[in-house]
Amino acid sequence: ASVGISGEEGGFFIEVDNAWRADRAFRLLEVESKGDVSRDGVCEAVAREWFSAKEVEPSGGFAKGFTGFLPQSKKFEKMSLAQGAWLAVSVNHVTRGRVTQNYDDNDDGILSLGANTEVTVLTEAATGWALIRTDGGDEGW
Repeated sequence: ASVGISGEEGGFFIEVDNAWRADRAFRLLEVESKGDVSRDGVCEAVAREWFSAKEVEPSGGFAKGFTGFLPQSKKFEKMSLAQGAWLAVSVNHVTRGRVTQNYDDNDDGILSLGANTEVTVLTEAATGWALIRTDGGDEGW
């Protein structure tokens, strides 16, 4: 089922075109603002497209049903969105990173990490520290 974006206040939406159904393809858009749907069923929106990105894939690959996306550009631009081809979706923002140099620490709860270790940021503290999880499952600050 698809819905128009009328009444939604921004967020993430997928576009599914009938021509893409055989390939199970879609576009992921982050909509910043939008106008009302016109008489011909088109809504003018300010949005940016996101793309599936190998750069954010964990070393062991994504779990089944998960994919990583990055914004195609930093700028939002005007787009015409056809009513009925859009579906609002929930998006979980996850920050991934790679350690740039070896870090050794003997304090309890603080991870020692080797250069090029891939990590997921679980939460960030106001002090600048981040609670992370390595792709191997170790967690700590």
